[in-house]
Amino acid sequence: MSAHNILYQLNQAENKDGKVIVILDGGAKPSGVDGYAPGCILIITSGSDAGAYKNTGTASSCTFNAI
Repeated sequence: MSAHNILYQLNQAENKDGKVIVILDGGAKPSGVDGYAPGCILIITSGSDAGAYKNTGTASSCTFNAI
């Protein structure tokens, strides 16, 4: 299995509250939107928001803070 397939599968991982890990190649971190489980890990690989974040908000209103 290639690394691309692993990253794709991780991006599809969800629980009853929403996504549990998200990997973005650039872009801005989401804020105040639904679909991200509490504790969701967000990794942005490039751009001004590049870094690792954890959702400390709720499933209906995410708040990603740097970890």
